[in-house]
Amino acid sequence: MAEILRPIFRENFGTITLHSEMDCLEKYIFILSHRFGNQIILNVNLPPELENSVIPQLILQPIVENCVSHGQHADGRVLSIQVSVSSSNGDLEISVIDDGKG
Repeated sequence: MAEILRPIFRENFGTITLHSEMDCLEKYIFILSHRFGNQIILNVNLPPELENSVIPQLILQPIVENCVSHGQHADGRVLSIQVSVSSSNGDLEISVIDDGKG
């Protein structure tokens, strides 16, 4: 938990590399696994050439949290969350998709 919260309290809070943001998401899912077991899977598709792209810090965590909150299957099936990053015409494109009920 400290590894997720530590960046929030840094003086230079604002931006972070995609690699660091994805690392934070994986730690967040790890924490959730203690609550939900193996019912949540996070798949990340981050091309190596985009790992050092800079984005606002913790911008993806609330979106992934929303997937978990609204996507959980009532019958206990695994919730799969896919985060994909690409670049088109110099713009960074990030998509977050889940296969949940919501």
